[in-house]
Amino acid sequence: MQTSAVAAETQGSGFSKSKRAPAKIATSLDLFDEATAVLAPLPGEVCEQYVRCGKPNCRCSTGQLHGPYHYRVWREGTRVYKQYVKPAEVESTRERCRVYRALYAKRARKIRPTDALAV
Repeated sequence: MQTSAVAAETQGSGFSKSKRAPAKIATSLDLFDEATAVLAPLPGEVCEQYVRCGKPNCRCSTGQLHGPYHYRVWREGTRVYKQYVKPAEVESTRERCRVYRALYAKRARKIRPTDALAV
């Protein structure tokens, strides 16, 4: 009797029997701004990076590194974040970062501390 009550409680709560939390599934819908149906601007910039894999007999151990790999790098507060960008998405991500910088520059120009003092 007790196990059926527990099963009824867990079925209604949306939890599965596994202990792991459900993983968030990233979809392409996360990338779109629904109001304008345009890709949302992203902070940061896209950088190329060559990497060393660490295997002792690999070509990168003698200096011929792997890559280039593309990463989007941005800062939130004092912390720096880096996210891998797929080769097919490099140009669109660069454009989204460029749009973000342009929007941020417009906001910074609107609110100037010296403008308030000129009154």
